[in-house]
This record gives sequence, structure tokens and C-alpha cells, in this order.
Amino acid sequence: GPAPDVEKFCLSPQVYWNRDVRRMGCGVVNSWNWQGGDPLPIPPEHHTSTRCWLLPASDRVACEIAARQAELRELGWWILSCEPAV
Repeated sequence: GPAPDVEKFCLSPQVYWNRDVRRMGCGVVNSWNWQGGDPLPIPPEHHTSTRCWLLPASDRVACEIAARQAELRELGWWILSCEPAV
């Protein structure tokens, strides 16, 4: 992409894919180690209007994102999720 070093997609928790996902060249990183709970992760700051997607790299984090998606959106994350019961 035109700005591969701008973080557009953040995978969490860290599963040691960072080198592989960086090679995709689309602004995806796996250097976050949030595994749910508090404190909630703060999205990276950008010098553009681009926001960052928080993507789960484990089932546990997927459930946590679903349960706390409103709070995460308030912090500025873009979230693609469903209701926690699903």
C-alpha cells in the first residue's frame, strides 16, 4: 500500500506473527499484547485521519472485543465484531 508503515490493523494478543504480517505491506502489526481486561488498549496515534482496526488473534480476545466493543470504539478503535452471545 501507499503507507505500509502506518498502523491500520492491530492484532492482539501478540502471537509472534509480527514479522510475517509486516511483510503484507498493508499496515498490519502484531506487537500488541492486550489479552483482555483493564486497562483497555489505546489506539496508536496517527498524523492522518486514518484510524486503526483492532483485530483478535485469539478466541479469548475476540470475545473480549465483542463484550467491550462500545468502550473500545469510544477510545477510537474501529471494531468489526458481533454481539458477545454469538
